[in-house]
Amino acid sequence: MQSEQKLINKAAQDDYDGHIPIPRVPIGVASVVVFLVGVACFVNSYDADFAFDDSEAIMNNKDINPDVINISEVFLHDFWGSRLNSSQSHKSYRPLTVITFRYRFQMANSNPSLLTKISLWGKTYTCSKLNS
Repeated sequence: MQSEQKLINKAAQDDYDGHIPIPRVPIGVASVVVFLVGVACFVNSYDADFAFDDSEAIMNNKDINPDVINISEVFLHDFWGSRLNSSQSHKSYRPLTVITFRYRFQMANSNPSLLTKISLWGKTYTCSKLNS
């Protein structure tokens, strides 16, 4: 029993986090700070239109539109909506990403600005919760 306590004490002494000169912040405050920093980093893109590959990944991807494809089909397609066994496929298999795009696209009614806001708030919220 004493040897276990010595090991615990030794591990506590070897904790280098105590040597980093960063003030201790309550976890709730830290979560809010992470959330606000995340929002601040992307606030300039709030009213942005689709950019770069968004037209292919979101607008032209039939897996994103629930009126075109059944959700089970997403598991048979690559990230860009091509069948995995097609020679045109990039073989980039990311069904969970496509499903999240699909639900965000539905929530935003295909509005790029609203889709950006939903993505931003969801990601910053997730990051702030990972911190807690």
